[in-house]
Amino acid sequence: MAALFLAVLLAGGHAFRYEQLEEEDFLPRLRAFDETGFRRLMTGQKLPLTMSSFAETSASFPELPYFWRKRLKIVDRLGSGSFGEVFKCKVACSGHDADDFVTLKLIKEESAFTEREIGFLKKMNEVSDYCVSAIGSPASFHTNEGTWLLMPYFNDGDLLELAHTCGAKGKCKDPGQPKNNWDALGRGVSNAEVLALFHQIVQGVDALHSRGIIHTDLKLENAMLSCRDDKCFASVIDLGLGCEPRVTRTCGMTGTPTYLAPEVWKTGEPRSSMTSPMRDVWSLGVMLYLLVYPTVPPFMWDTTGQKQIKYKPSEDKTIGKENLDLLIAQMLDPDPRMRAPIATILPVLEQIIKTDYEAPPEVISMIDEKPIDRNATIPVPKCMLDKLDYDVGDQPFEREMCVDNVTEAEGVMRCGFCVGCNPCCKCRVLRHGQKVKEHFRQRVCD
Repeated sequence: MAALFLAVLLAGGHAFRYEQLEEEDFLPRLRAFDETGFRRLMTGQKLPLTMSSFAETSASFPELPYFWRKRLKIVDRLGSGSFGEVFKCKVACSGHDADDFVTLKLIKEESAFTEREIGFLKKMNEVSDYCVSAIGSPASFHTNEGTWLLMPYFNDGDLLELAHTCGAKGKCKDPGQPKNNWDALGRGVSNAEVLALFHQIVQGVDALHSRGIIHTDLKLENAMLSCRDDKCFASVIDLGLGCEPRVTRTCGMTGTPTYLAPEVWKTGEPRSSMTSPMRDVWSLGVMLYLLVYPTVPPFMWDTTGQKQIKYKPSEDKTIGKENLDLLIAQMLDPDPRMRAPIATILPVLEQIIKTDYEAPPEVISMIDEKPIDRNATIPVPKCMLDKLDYDVGDQPFEREMCVDNVTEAEGVMRCGFCVGCNPCCKCRVLRHGQKVKEHFRQRVCD
């Protein structure tokens, strides 16, 4: 599968206007909106619904912060825009593994959204390989140029590109057939594997929810793939519109119109509709719909929310009667109280993959084993994990605060319950002259 896609982290499409989108026979990269943008859409303004491409530049690479200068080497510019720049970096200090690459993001213009995203990425630091996070210690660094943030490097495109691959092959996407036939692509791609990749995305969202974060902008282009020796896994990315229900008024009408849940469109609904994780489940349902069926949902191009509000899965002729169809219908239930929760989706989807689609052992391992155990990824190089040598007082815990070795924690609930999360680790931190135990998740406990 690794040979199928171009290594991409951030990519853009053409700025088609709304009227043109319905005529396109492919899925464009769709633009997300904040509350102001949604208000404009709902009043009938015809805003571009697709993302603009990042500007290409031949500018030289910037100088890295001194802390990373001998540890990292910039080898490529992945994207640039008004927010800043994104770079692919070789981990020079590891000295041996050709797969040692990381992503380094330079945020030049900070806002409330970017500050919140940085906080979420650090909060998710190695919690789950199925959700993007900051990595290393320190995971971020401030200079006069802006804030530098260290993240994983995903080398195999996203689920939207995967959908395009199916669309380019007539045997895979045939409107005359009830479902896409991913088996027809060959080259290691199968119906069971695509569903297993989606299962990993659901685990990534579950990990986010376990940390009190709602994504609000789940879509195919926000699900990245990474492969190592033909062993792949999927990960949720882009926490820029994420919110915390416990923090007053951080959750609003944000996201991408096609993927936005009907209760969020309803302006008269109580604020709880904005703060419920069930809005993410609806978005996951749309993603699964686009991966499974050769046609798009009937509300695909609606920018007012009226089609989403009126949508009933029972009236959608595309949705059949098989177990996978029933799961999609439950995920797209217009009533969030009746919508299938993630705790139900994960085991049901697992059973469908293993039984209905007769998944082979290599696909079953994608569900039963973590990427590190499957050799689909490698630990963060130890040379990227530094330790502080001073008393941190009451500062919130970060990985670099560990003053001794990281070991695996005893007791499965020390870090809370999470299906798709990495192991629970522990170390001691110097606080007010005392070494205090802290628990956290990490890809591998040293």
